Amino acid sequence: ARLIPSGRGPSAVRLLRDVLRHRPDSFDAVHLLGAARVAGGRLEEGIADLVRASELRPDAPAVWINLASALERVGRIEEAISAHEKAAELAPEADEANHRLCLAMCTAGRFEEAAVRAEEFAGRRSTSDLAHLTLGIVRSRLGQLSEAAESFRAARDLKPGNLLATVNLAFTLGSLRNYEEAAPLLAQVVGARPNDWEALDKLIQAKRFIFDWKGLEALEHRLVAIAG
Repeated sequence: ARLIPSGRGPSAVRLLRDVLRHRPDSFDAVHLLGAARVAGGRLEEGIADLVRASELRPDAPAVWINLASALERVGRIEEAISAHEKAAELAPEADEANHRLCLAMCTAGRFEEAAVRAEEFAGRRSTSDLAHLTLGIVRSRLGQLSEAAESFRAARDLKPGNLLATVNLAFTLGSLRNYEEAAPLLAQVVGARPNDWEALDKLIQAKRFIFDWKGLEALEHRLVAIAG
């Protein structure tokens, strides 16, 4: 397993294949082989391994999470949703599994189902910033911008350093034309991600709307430099 993140994926694959020659039903070896192949870009082979791993140990949430992620990468979204559902069923407290399930449902255009799932997720995990972020994203996709902003605020209240919640709240407030509240949040995003041209452009727009000229020229020059 240590060979995979260190960039030695081919070595990991060879080692795991050797293990499987002697122990063909080793869940750990099959699972890790699938993960290694996916990491190395051999997606279909990796998916086949992960399916095999899920058959060997269907009660292991990690294999369903990895399988769902790989299926998403090859565009097999409905199969990915089924795998995400299995992971969430096995590990209802696994925030990432529930988050990915809701996003996958949105990708498939299953917005109402995603909303129900996200509401349940946020209700069950009320102290999880990721749960509220997920609900905000789903609400935003449904065009429920005021409700989405509430969810993003809840996520930030739970974890002020959640940059993704800050980005989403800032952009949503901009869409609601609440530039007074959006501007300082956009400034935080630009401070954390100075090359984020979209956040920078939205910050410039927000400052213009509220007649805040301080530092505006420098921001405009930076945007031109990034765009160029």
